[in-house]
Amino acid sequence: MHGELLLKHSQRLLTPVNSACFFSDFYRTIACMMTTNISGWRRPEILLMLMTLAVPLSFAAWQTLINNFAIEQASFTGREMGILQSLREIPGFLAFAVVFLLLII
Repeated sequence: MHGELLLKHSQRLLTPVNSACFFSDFYRTIACMMTTNISGWRRPEILLMLMTLAVPLSFAAWQTLINNFAIEQASFTGREMGILQSLREIPGFLAFAVVFLLLII
């Protein structure tokens, strides 16, 4: 019973929506998702606009909080703030190094 239901559901998902869906399974799924009409507020453009607003606001809040805390509560000077920011950047540099290494390999 469960196997039949799963098979029926998977066949329905893999059925092409229109003639643009003729690629392999992965590309067919991507092409079908791109050709379907999304109406209302659940469009990629709306998400992009929301993220465009949210990222600067959250970064400004983080910058204000870290500066106020570090200077007022922890009594950091410019040297300690530089060390703090340098340590914060290490994971980004490591991620870049891994991607670069994978590109070479």
